[in-house]
Amino acid sequence: MRLPRARSSFGIVDKGSLSARFILASSWMLGEHGVGQLIRFMGNLALTRLLAPEMFGVMAVAQVFISGMAMFSDMGLDINIIRSKRGDDIKFLNTAWTLQVLRGLLLCFITICLALLVDLMSLTDFWRPESVYRSPELPMVLVLLSLSPLMDGFRSTKIAAANRHLEMKLVAVIRVGSQLAGTALMIALAFVEPSIYALVFGGIFSRFVLVCASHYVISGENNRFTWDKSAVAEIFTFGKWIFITSILGFLLASGDKLLLAALSDSVTLGLYSLAMALITILVGFSNKVVGSVGYAAISEIDRNNPERIKEIYYRIRFPLDATFLFLTGVLFVTGSIILDLLYDERYLYAGHMIEVLSLSLVFNRYGFFSRVLSAIGRPDLNIGINILGIITLYAGLPLIFSLYGFEGALWFIAGYKVFTLPLIFYLKRKFDLCNYQEEFKGFFFLGLGVLVGAIFECAYECLLT
Repeated sequence: MRLPRARSSFGIVDKGSLSARFILASSWMLGEHGVGQLIRFMGNLALTRLLAPEMFGVMAVAQVFISGMAMFSDMGLDINIIRSKRGDDIKFLNTAWTLQVLRGLLLCFITICLALLVDLMSLTDFWRPESVYRSPELPMVLVLLSLSPLMDGFRSTKIAAANRHLEMKLVAVIRVGSQLAGTALMIALAFVEPSIYALVFGGIFSRFVLVCASHYVISGENNRFTWDKSAVAEIFTFGKWIFITSILGFLLASGDKLLLAALSDSVTLGLYSLAMALITILVGFSNKVVGSVGYAAISEIDRNNPERIKEIYYRIRFPLDATFLFLTGVLFVTGSIILDLLYDERYLYAGHMIEVLSLSLVFNRYGFFSRVLSAIGRPDLNIGINILGIITLYAGLPLIFSLYGFEGALWFIAGYKVFTLPLIFYLKRKFDLCNYQEEFKGFFFLGLGVLVGAIFECAYECLLT
């Protein structure tokens, strides 16, 4: 029997079972993530041989500023489209797109102003002499990167609409294609002229390709400027909590780089950024599959069968736990070996950083819970979790750095999220989303990861001798 199909604003929507669509969408997201991270990894290998470590440190700070501007103005437009009952209404989509364009223009202007402020402050003694914030390239890099949020503002809502219906094939293809185009340009520019601007122009070009493809590759009605008052009211009613949560989320997610940029030099921050990039690849698995597809699945369950949320939550969580804990064990033992095999001697200390930072994956498993709170219409509850993490990070990191130096700060960054767990488990119990057996059964894979890492380490040492 043929499954019924319905037409939405962006094409034909398959009304198959949620589990089937979740598996298919997850497969595409896993494929995109795997290929995308392979592109990123290979590009990183090439670029670290062409560029100096301090360039990655300056670029890391610039990217933090850009992502910070975006998160400080996040109204949850994509999340609104995914969860709203009007998510297929073209007036709602066009109004969201109009707000997105206005937001992009505002972010571009604010970023340019921020670049001027950084330039003025670098002329004073406000920053420590070795601080990354005093880098002469940073202001111009920020000015150029202001084009990124400007272009993002024109990205089509067809991507969010596809995500709403778990139709991720074309979304995955255009994301991989845009990343490949940007990485290729970075390598070409770095080969011709090894400077930080190779990273800058490659990133901008990747954004440009993605925006164009979002309009012309995915089928559906094109966006146009629209202002529907009821849509604006709905977006801001739900978006106000996303706005607050995003600000706090940025301060929490990027606080390590913001603080280390003031406390350490560009070379150390560059090595830290390289190590954190590997951890980010693994966390990106969660953000791609669980954050996008999992959020859409929980939102649909909340709309249709809310009594099944706990079941679906743990069905999604278990493979995430198993993967994160296994990789924690492997990387904790083999981080230095991995860096020794892949990079030259300028980057070897980043291997030790990977070993320590791998412990943060144990706590990153709980990031999906914040998505669940948003999916069930309670994004406001994420505020307390984020505030607790921010207080711990911003009060603790400078203190630990002053007492134990960069090494102590590294261990602190890896484990400070443990202080947010009591509140997370309180909220899980409050919404009947806690199953302690499910929470702990994944730790078998942590031991398995340590064992695999130890075997790999022994084999590597035998080969050296």
